[in-house]
Amino acid sequence: MSTNNRHEASSDPPCISLQPEAVDVFLRNFLFQTGMTETLDCFQTEWNELQQKGLLDAEQVTVIPDMYTDIQRLEMKVKNAQRERDEYRRDASVASDTLAKAEKARDFHRMHHQRVVQEREKLLVERRRIKAQCDNVKPALRRMKEKWNTLVKQTALLNSKRDKALGQSSRATSDPARTRQNQTVKRQHKQ
Repeated sequence: MSTNNRHEASSDPPCISLQPEAVDVFLRNFLFQTGMTETLDCFQTEWNELQQKGLLDAEQVTVIPDMYTDIQRLEMKVKNAQRERDEYRRDASVASDTLAKAEKARDFHRMHHQRVVQEREKLLVERRRIKAQCDNVKPALRRMKEKWNTLVKQTALLNSKRDKALGQSSRATSDPARTRQNQTVKRQHKQ
């Protein structure tokens, strides 16, 4: 039952009877409300028999004093209030359990968020360190690249000179007569 329905049920206007309630009506209501259906059946049977036989004296059967009807009305209010109290307690218990679960989930997500923030900070620090290291390495890398280019050029020059030298020596070895002539010419020049 929702809170609004409970409020509406509990705010029923009080039973104000303009006419006092008759004894038989009061007894019937009382027996019905207390769940005494067999007693109610017996009472109605006996009451009807007495009315039909004319044994009921109108002076003896009077109205119930307001005090009794007020007590009955107040007892109904108390029962309704106790029922509403029990419903509120159940709802509060469910709400308490839901709140505990929500707090547990909140704490878990808060811890996870803090861990992610810490990891992010560590990664940012590591990124800055690596960037600074890269910035420091760039000039050295440029120098090394220049040296490499120079070495490649020198190696290419040396290879071409070697190939030329090998080419001349291979021509000289291929013609032995010419080699002898060259050697004699060289000797002569030396002398």
